[in-house]
Amino acid sequence: MLQLEMLDDPTNEVPEFGREDFIELRPLYPELAMLSDGTLYAWFDLYQMDCCYINGWTAARDDNFLFYLISKVAGRQYKEETAKVGQSVIKQNQPVTRADFF
Repeated sequence: MLQLEMLDDPTNEVPEFGREDFIELRPLYPELAMLSDGTLYAWFDLYQMDCCYINGWTAARDDNFLFYLISKVAGRQYKEETAKVGQSVIKQNQPVTRADFF
């Protein structure tokens, strides 16, 4: 079973310049309560740069972010090729379905 808790780093902190965005970001992902505030911010920021090519984002719900996190956990638990599935689906800008991962 993939556990998103593996991605948490409690030493991460929300940067001063990102606090306003984070106030809006946290309620958009209640299912990610296991991640510290700083970790959630850091992963969302990386997702925006890696997959959306956005620097300087505003908080918005994006379900592909959840698949991005799953791919990162898979990369830590399984072979690197497994992790690439999530990222390649997202980068192709195709609708993501459960079948993409099972």
